[in-house]
Amino acid sequence: QLRTVTAHEVAELKSTVEREVATLRATAEREITQQRAKAAREAEEKRAEATKLLTDARDKRDKDLQALELQLAERREKAEREESERHAAQVAQTQKMVSEAEQRAHAAQERAKEIEQRAEARRVESERTANETVDKAKALADKTLNEAKAESQRLLSEARTEAELTTQAARREVEDLTRQKDAVTSQLGQMLSGLAGIVPGVPNGQAATAAATPEAGKADGDKVAAESAG
Repeated sequence: QLRTVTAHEVAELKSTVEREVATLRATAEREITQQRAKAAREAEEKRAEATKLLTDARDKRDKDLQALELQLAERREKAEREESERHAAQVAQTQKMVSEAEQRAHAAQERAKEIEQRAEARRVESERTANETVDKAKALADKTLNEAKAESQRLLSEARTEAELTTQAARREVEDLTRQKDAVTSQLGQMLSGLAGIVPGVPNGQAATAAATPEAGKADGDKVAAESAG
């Protein structure tokens, strides 16, 4: 009887232990399933958040590039328009000075002719005095004409020099804006390369390539890709 009672108790204890083990196993499996589901949800949320950040960064990059290109085009157009206006003004001023110089030369020639006519009329009275007067008049006319031509050449040279300096300044401003644009493109490429590291399935090389634009050129794309790989 003692053996039977002991065997019965052992069987009950074994049964109780097995039920408890089954209960614990079911509880553990349920908790594991819940934890997996929670981890999957969190991972999906993180992935969605990273994707949104990447999309926002790309949109901001595109907007910044468009704004920079528009500003660059406006400044280039303004510089070209101002340079054209200055050049036209300089040409007009030069033409005016040349015209005035020619008028002065023509007036001098007219005065010389008048002097010659007077000298010829008075030749009978004093040919020597008339010849001296004619020589002085011719010398004065030649001097005036030479001075007018020299002044015209000087003004034309100054106008050309000022136009060239204005063009060079406009080109330097365009080059500075182009370098600023390249710097912004490079910085945005580096930001996108960093964001690409938290987005599964997107290599850093592709994020760096997406950051490069046709305006930035192949050299900037190679630079961003090398920095992302490093």
